[in-house]
Formats: sequence, structure tokens, C-alpha cells
Amino acid sequence: MGHVSVSGVTVQMVQAKVHVAQDGVWGPMTEAAVRAFQKDNGLAVDGIVGPATWKAMEQSPPAPHRPPGHALEGVDYSFSGPMSGAQAKANGISFVCRYVSSPGNPKNLRHEEVADFKAHGIGIVVVFEGAETNAMGGRHQGVIDAQAADAQVKELGIAGCPIYFAVDFEPSQSQLPMVGEYLQGASATIGLHRAGVYGGYAVVEHALDNKLVTYAWQTLAWSGGNVHPHCHIYQYDCSTSDHKVVVAGVEVDRNRTVASSADYGQAGGPGAPNPT
Repeated sequence: MGHVSVSGVTVQMVQAKVHVAQDGVWGPMTEAAVRAFQKDNGLAVDGIVGPATWKAMEQSPPAPHRPPGHALEGVDYSFSGPMSGAQAKANGISFVCRYVSSPGNPKNLRHEEVADFKAHGIGIVVVFEGAETNAMGGRHQGVIDAQAADAQVKELGIAGCPIYFAVDFEPSQSQLPMVGEYLQGASATIGLHRAGVYGGYAVVEHALDNKLVTYAWQTLAWSGGNVHPHCHIYQYDCSTSDHKVVVAGVEVDRNRTVASSADYGQAGGPGAPNPT
């Protein structure tokens, strides 16, 4: 109980505030979520729930109770790797999030990965990321990016799968409408039923509230410790220069499903099958 130093506060109470499975066990997911909460709220990042951290948590709404084991575990990586399907499976990984971007980019998903993940029953989540500022390019840029992404998934043999479009920065409130136009362009190109967004809490909330996408993948960054209850995937632990997250020798970010473990925008793997 050394991770919680406030009398009367239990691990389950903390887990409810940081939106992880409320199983009463202090594990790496709970600690990562606490550290993210502390960072986003300007607190000392030590992974310990002391008086200051608990006071901030009391002011945030609890998440709905989710039974342990509800979520599927996943990872994403770009230039590190690749991770084999067998390695993913051996480490309890149900899905892997991989990139498509400009042709020839070394971080892109490859044919052999698709075949290997399919053979081992690992879900494949596809995210398009061009330049960081692409999401500020409005509807026209959204169309261009969606066309490029769609051509790549067809070439990879997973035509028709959902595609997340990355908003890998924190837009201001005044910039959100432009981000929305970008997502509208992407959705109009590949179909709303296939379009998703990756970003912080405000981006996810804006996209879902305005029905700009079907799928949402939320990062802990720029989220203030909040997790949108309708996001499909939550990226809860990210590798940084001073915090390396390694699975099977590959530097990764860790993710879990939230709104659904059946359909979270995956091609193949656990859950409802998507067109492959």
C-alpha cells in the first residue's frame, strides 16, 4: 500500500479516478496512469498518491466501473521493431497499432508484418500520420491523406479496414474547427464508418461529439488525466527519453481497449472481424 499515502484511500479509489480497471491491484498500468495524471496536472511526478495528488483526483470525475480483464492490451511503435506476432502473443498483446504515411517511410507497416500478425491472431490497427501540421490543412488535406492511406491499406491486402488519422499535437480551442474539417475530408473520402482519429482528450471529444469519425484513439498526452468513455483505444504509457517502455525488445507505447474489445478499428485479430 506504499503507493498510496493518504489514510482511507484505497487502490480501487485511485483506479476509478485515473480510469483503469478497478481490480485493487497496484500494477504498471495503474502507476503509469497516476504518473500521467500528475504530469498533466502540474504535480510532482513520482507515481505516489499523496495528499496533493489525491486532492487533485478528488476534483476529477470517476470512470464507470469496468471489471478486470475487460480490456485488450496493445502496443504501437514506429521506427523500432518489428515485433513478431509470436512475440506479441507471448507478451499478452492482442493488437498492434502501425503506421501508414508517405510511401517508402521506414516506419510504415509492411506486407510481412500483416501476414505474420494475421497468422498469430493479432489485431492490426492502422494509423495515418504525415507531417505534424497536416491536421491543420483543412478538408483538402484530409482528402489527400485519406486517399494516400486508403491506397496503402489496399496494397497491404487489408482493403476496407478502418484508418485512424493522427492529430499528434495539442490544438487550441480555436484550432479545433480546422482539425474537424480535416477529419471531415478524411471521412468523406474513405467513409465515416472507417474513419478514426488519434489525439488528446479535446480532439477526441470534438470529433466524437460532432460525429466526424467512428473510431477514437486517445493518448494520455494533452488529456489532463481524463479518458473519454467512448474512445476505443487509450494509449496509457508512452516511451520518452527518460522512460523507456520495452516489450519483446521493442520500444513501444502501451495501449488498451476502452469502449469495446470487439470492434476497436482493427483488421483481424481478437474481436469482430473487419474486411481484410
